[in-house]
Amino acid sequence: MGGNALKEYYNTAYFRKPEELFKDEDRLKKVLKILVKYGGGVFLDIGCGNGGITVVLREAMKSEQAYGVEVSPEGVSLANQKGIKAYETDVSTSKLPFKDEFFDVVFCGEVIEHLFDTDFLLKEVYRTLKQGGTLILTTPNLGAWYNRISLLFGFQPSISVSLQNPELGKPFRNAFKKQSAGGSEAHIRFFTKRALEELLIIHGFEILTTQGSYYSAPKNHHSILKAMFLFDKFYAHFPSMATDLIVEVRKIK
Repeated sequence: MGGNALKEYYNTAYFRKPEELFKDEDRLKKVLKILVKYGGGVFLDIGCGNGGITVVLREAMKSEQAYGVEVSPEGVSLANQKGIKAYETDVSTSKLPFKDEFFDVVFCGEVIEHLFDTDFLLKEVYRTLKQGGTLILTTPNLGAWYNRISLLFGFQPSISVSLQNPELGKPFRNAFKKQSAGGSEAHIRFFTKRALEELLIIHGFEILTTQGSYYSAPKNHHSILKAMFLFDKFYAHFPSMATDLIVEVRKIK
């Protein structure tokens, strides 16, 4: 996905999602619980979107000042209107516009899977974090229970082979097609728990906690998929098989 196409994707499919869609998500609740431990300090939200979630994260942390970076210029404008010091930045190719050891806490939620050069991002996070600073990173889990089952029966896991037809090869493809807008069809990198932790360690981070999270079942959903959400909630207790990974790490080197 080229630079202009990526910006268009985030303008139309990601940052405009109403904050209400996130408030009840297990992932956000767990992230907030982590942030509460870090009172005050300077905070950065990578991929801040329109700033709606950044405000919630800032309040949980009681941050002295919240910053954000976002590839969408419209998202940056909206975030600034909410009191976030946001900058238009493509984190896959551009350095973060901050000095060394500037932040106490960095949050990178559902971003790293969209990047070609994940090492570049992690080096920049490391550079801008204070010694002993914390990175909280979330990303979909390639080792999720449903991906394992899909592969076992010869179906495509949650990795799309086409932007225009992301449902190809997947079980319940018609139901998936209806739910896929803004989803995994734009993912570039895919992580298991082991691979993500090893990557973070290589870049000078110490693993503090790794949690799994699940998705809440939306209303008017396909009946079979509703039952699957019950399994999703169960497997969230086992990070290596959970739908999403939440990793809390500390800069140590």
